[in-house]
Amino acid sequence: AEPDRSSRNSRLRSFYQQGQVESDAASVGLNVDPCDIDGAGFDPEVYLSKLLQEQPLTSLMAKEQQMVDQIRQLDSDMQTLVYDNYSKFISATDTIRKMKSDFHRMEQEMNNLAESVSAMSQQAADVRQHVGGKRAELKRLAGVSALLHKLQYLLDLPARLTELRREGAHQQAIRAWQQADRVLSRYADLPSFRPIRADCLAIMAELRAQLWKRFNEGGSGTESGGEGGSGGGAPDARQLAELVDLLGQLGESEADLSAAFLRQADPRMQRLLGDLEAQAGSLQDDVLQFVDQGCNHLVSELCILIAVFGDIFPSPESRAKLEAYHESVMRSYLAIVSKRFCLEARESGGTGDSLLVRACDRFHRKLQAMHRLVTEGELSVRALAVVCDAAAERAGAVRAQLDLRLTAALSGLRSQLATAGARSVSLPQLMAGLLTELVDAVKAALAGLQAFLATDVSFSLKPAFRERFCVRAVRQELLAGFLNHQATQCARLAQLSPTPPPLLLLLLSRYCLDFRNSSLHYLCTLADEQFLVPESPQAEALVTPVSELSAVYSDSAAELLQAYVCASGGTLAGMLRKSVDARDWLQGIEPRSVRAVVKRVVEDLAGIDASVSSLYDEAPSGGGGRGGGDRSSDSSASRLARRPLTAASRSQWSATPSTLGNSLLHRLFSDKVDLLGPAEFGRASVVSGVVRLALKTLLECVRLKTFGRYGLQQVQVDCHYLHAFLWRYVSDDSVVHFLLEEILASAAHRCIDPVSMEQSVVELIVERD
Repeated sequence: AEPDRSSRNSRLRSFYQQGQVESDAASVGLNVDPCDIDGAGFDPEVYLSKLLQEQPLTSLMAKEQQMVDQIRQLDSDMQTLVYDNYSKFISATDTIRKMKSDFHRMEQEMNNLAESVSAMSQQAADVRQHVGGKRAELKRLAGVSALLHKLQYLLDLPARLTELRREGAHQQAIRAWQQADRVLSRYADLPSFRPIRADCLAIMAELRAQLWKRFNEGGSGTESGGEGGSGGGAPDARQLAELVDLLGQLGESEADLSAAFLRQADPRMQRLLGDLEAQAGSLQDDVLQFVDQGCNHLVSELCILIAVFGDIFPSPESRAKLEAYHESVMRSYLAIVSKRFCLEARESGGTGDSLLVRACDRFHRKLQAMHRLVTEGELSVRALAVVCDAAAERAGAVRAQLDLRLTAALSGLRSQLATAGARSVSLPQLMAGLLTELVDAVKAALAGLQAFLATDVSFSLKPAFRERFCVRAVRQELLAGFLNHQATQCARLAQLSPTPPPLLLLLLSRYCLDFRNSSLHYLCTLADEQFLVPESPQAEALVTPVSELSAVYSDSAAELLQAYVCASGGTLAGMLRKSVDARDWLQGIEPRSVRAVVKRVVEDLAGIDASVSSLYDEAPSGGGGRGGGDRSSDSSASRLARRPLTAASRSQWSATPSTLGNSLLHRLFSDKVDLLGPAEFGRASVVSGVVRLALKTLLECVRLKTFGRYGLQQVQVDCHYLHAFLWRYVSDDSVVHFLLEEILASAAHRCIDPVSMEQSVVELIVERD
């Protein structure tokens, strides 16, 4: 054997060496890196030379230490491998030695067994030899004895069944009857067996009636409770299962038993549903306690019922009945839970968010576990829908609180402006306070709703929940809805009758503008980041874009500003209209001063200019006014600078017939002036709108009157005064020129004696006033 082994080893060695040579030959011509220490073409001399040339001494020492460590590790691994193989060889040697000893002992036992079998065969042969003649007689006597025992069992069967039924051993009684019924049915026509079978049938009928009675009472009887054992407790699924099994063994159909099983389990379910319904309508009990009661009682009972029913009634028809019953119970349960969650979301306030989230999470986890037992009906999806409804309801409640906060803030701002005058209150401070208050309220609302997205909440990462809560409820209905509602509410103030205080309209106009520029994009970005709103076409289709909200705020700001212009201009217009209507322009004295109402209009216009200047800076005008001087916003009427009239403009305020003709010719060929155009977001544009509206009203009032000589001269003095002071409030003084010319020309056309006052006298009167 030794030469064969050595020859076999030499052949293997030559084979592998040949394979290595072939592998080396195949690799000829390929790029082999001689410095790759793990490659086939590694050259230690080249590798060492390269290290000495390229690496410093410290790197060489580190490399040496690394290689020493690797060598030691390889030696250790090799030693461990050798020790392991050695221990395995020793174990194999011990096993072989033990097998040799075991085989010797087994051989001895097999010999003993063979001797015992031979002795037993000999004894059997001796027995057959001695009793061979009496075998038939013994067999007959044994058969007779067995038959007598069976007959005695049948004779004692009625008494035995009665005793077992009385003791409550129903399972043993049924088993005994099933064993004996085969014989009694076969020989039922014999007179000896007929009364026995009749008694047994009567006893089993009583047993069946007793079991049905217990079943109809909810299975509350005990096994040792005797014939009439029953109780008034609620039915238990396991006790009902035992009764169903017994009745099934007595021949009851599965359809009747399954229907009766569900019918007997229903009262307990309805009682549990009733208890939950009573708790769902009030907040007296804790919502966690409500969820625990539903999960630990109703859901647990329903799970037990489903498990037991499935084990007892496996047929498809019974399964369909169970699914229908389970669907009705779960529909009622989910409706009750949704009602309580929505009530909790609406009424609990911000302090109950964490409690509501914990309750929703516990409910969702329980129904997820139940979904593994009952795959029909998509319980997990429906449970998530209930949670989504609760979260959306909470977002709606937060939205309602924000709406109330907005209403209260606007009401407080209105009352504050009504109690304090325009000069005693800082409009920028009020506007900044309102902006800070409402932005902080929105941020606090978003922060409170983040409890629904906690990492330990089971439903927080569900895509359906993210879409319903984050995208629809928070981003769209709460944030976008509130922002749109805020702009709409502000704009609606401009449509109220009577009109709110003009300062409120002016302040809200600037508020909408600043909110659009500073807070709108910030709040939308904050909501997208906090609630992980996905940037997808589906999400973009569900939410209102920031550009659309920005357009709504721009429109609201413009509408409020226009309403402010109309309200302020209407106030001045009302003063002018009353003054024109109250004066007799035909009968009067020669004017000696400017009318008081005209001075009051200029003073009020100074206050309007101051209010607008505090909120709106000067905006570039598209008209390029011809009177572009210093348009300071000093609101003191005593410091108002008069605009001096040049020699070219003096002729505009003389009402001689030739001058009127030249004025009419000038207006005929002049550019059309937009008198009632929309106001822009700038001080000059807003105040210009107020001036245009007041002067346009004065013009219409003048057209309805008839003037005498002194009435016309009074209009001339008033127009000169207005021209001297109104230039500083308009972006284009051509509008003032145009309107004042129209007023003077209309008064001259309606004058019975159109003789104007000397321009020097007019200037003297204006300078004196």
